[in-house]
Amino acid sequence: MVFLLVLMVGFLVVAGIGVGVYFLVKSNSKQPPALPHHQYPQQQPQYPSQQQPYPPQGWGN
Repeated sequence: MVFLLVLMVGFLVVAGIGVGVYFLVKSNSKQPPALPHHQYPQQQPQYPSQQQPYPPQGWGN
């Protein structure tokens, strides 16, 4: 019986963490234009290819 109780409590904790993470992700995905973090994966591959001709244009030294 104690083992079942531990299983139930563990499952509830895992479910609670999962729901918390799910709502965090949902609330974060509503504001991707305001977050620079979402734009980095798209821009980082472009910057090295634009910067290989090494006078930087958009960087302003």
